[in-house]
Amino acid sequence: MLRSRDRSGPSSSSRKRRGVQRQIRHNQSLVQNLLDVMEPSTCVVDNRGQIIATNHAWRLAAYVDESGHLPVAGSYLDIWQESVGADQNVRAQISAGLERLLAGGPDRLTIDYPCRSGDTERWISLQMAPLREISGAVLSHVDISAAKLAARTMSYQSLHDPLTDLPNRNLLKDRLRQALAWTERTGQSVAVAFLSLDHFARVNERLGHAAGDELLKAVTQRWSVLMRSGDTLARFAGDEFVAVWPGVGSVAEAEGLAQGLFAALSAPFTLNDVPVSVSVSVGVAAGTPPQTPEGLLLAADAAMSDAKNHGRARITVHSDELQEGIHLRLRTETELRAALLQGEFVLHYQPVVDLARGVATGVEALIRWQHPDGLRMPDSFIPAAESSGLIVPMGAWVLGEACRQGALWRSHGLDLQVAVNLSARQVTHPDVVATIRSALRRSGLPPQGLLVEVTESTVMEDADAAAVALRDIAALGVAIAIDDFGTGYSSLVYLKRYALQALKVDRSFVAGMGVNADDDAIVASIVSLARAVGAVCIAEGVETPAQHSALLSLGCDYAQGYLFGRPVPALALGQLLEECARTLGTASEATPTGDARA
Repeated sequence: MLRSRDRSGPSSSSRKRRGVQRQIRHNQSLVQNLLDVMEPSTCVVDNRGQIIATNHAWRLAAYVDESGHLPVAGSYLDIWQESVGADQNVRAQISAGLERLLAGGPDRLTIDYPCRSGDTERWISLQMAPLREISGAVLSHVDISAAKLAARTMSYQSLHDPLTDLPNRNLLKDRLRQALAWTERTGQSVAVAFLSLDHFARVNERLGHAAGDELLKAVTQRWSVLMRSGDTLARFAGDEFVAVWPGVGSVAEAEGLAQGLFAALSAPFTLNDVPVSVSVSVGVAAGTPPQTPEGLLLAADAAMSDAKNHGRARITVHSDELQEGIHLRLRTETELRAALLQGEFVLHYQPVVDLARGVATGVEALIRWQHPDGLRMPDSFIPAAESSGLIVPMGAWVLGEACRQGALWRSHGLDLQVAVNLSARQVTHPDVVATIRSALRRSGLPPQGLLVEVTESTVMEDADAAAVALRDIAALGVAIAIDDFGTGYSSLVYLKRYALQALKVDRSFVAGMGVNADDDAIVASIVSLARAVGAVCIAEGVETPAQHSALLSLGCDYAQGYLFGRPVPALALGQLLEECARTLGTASEATPTGDARA
């Protein structure tokens, strides 16, 4: 019976086998269900790398032929290679990674690789995780093309200017580092040109910022076609660009390349149907290691600043002499800042005389620097003050001190008009009128007691801005003179725009009077021009009685110069005016004139 039951019923071992088989089928079902809920194309491999299961997405995302059916069994690497077609390096990387994973290696391994779908490049992230229970692994293929594109776009944007699409400052420095490393091997130089558009702000002011942006893009187009393979044109900031030329044999060659960029702007641009001409100031520097990208840029920038300081629209090549000048200017700027805080500046005053009456009616205030090493003249520090912007607070101090002194003289019965020079930066500074108004109010000097002088080049540098500033200054009741007249390029049309009380003849023309017929004619013309615009004429640099007589005969109104007195401190002015009176042959007491200078 027992044998009969044993023969007719399942044995214990067979029941176990069936139980194991059911469990395997159950596990396979669970694995398959798990695979099928996964969105990426996923498969399971055994310990030999053979595919033993796939999900429903197996034919999709990861592969070139998205419509084809991929094998559901076989060597994963063979199927991957045939379907993706990626290079052997990627295959070797995946093979090595999978081998480590199946041998009990890391818990997870990710390999990103590119592939193509038609003409489109795509990126796949292969994420491998071990399945310890079956000594296999699950391989999931995630399409990361969008993330890669976003990262690439972000990287590109971080290295390129959004307006012109040129390399920005960060990429520029990287290109410079590469170029310098290359020159270290070849022995050639890297040339850098720093380019700044002249008066670019005027385009924004007159035509709007959109027109300014269009100009920057148009300039970029003209310059880009001139760049050689391997060169770099970058937008540094605002209206500043940098060109990098690797493999330049000489500074002369670099200057020639810069000349091409300079000449490219000779033809005008059309913005808002308006022809606009623009020039550029260029600084050129060349170097080899151990020169650094920062050092090359600084050298080229310094040369560009020198080009602007000498009239703009020119090319300046960096030199040792220029570098020495830069160091001197930086040192001077540092000392100037300290001098302003410590009150080291003083004013000296030079008489201005009424030629017809033979009396001193005013003085010109001239700044001096009482440096610890001795008294310094303006030529030694004014350029540094201009370039650093210190001229604005320095000029405000001059205005305040000159007005204070002028009011003090008036309180003692000495009615002198005080003339003060305004720099180009001061004239176009938004606070210039408020600064003058404050100086007058604090000192108590009446507006007619102040004459502000601006050079001809200053008013012509930005004629529109100067016209507005000078009009507002004149509205205060302050007199205005154009200094160094005749050395620039003013015209009667421009002069009529300004509320002028005086034109000052430059000393270079006065020095030639009686010696050079052309200078005699120029001075006579300026005297006539002053009358034409309703102003008086003041001659500078009068040193001889002959010049004095010649100016009188021409009908020049006022004069100043060493003949009448050198600039002196305020405390010494009384004695100087007495000496001036003796020179002029008049009484020693200076009196007010009651005319345009009073």
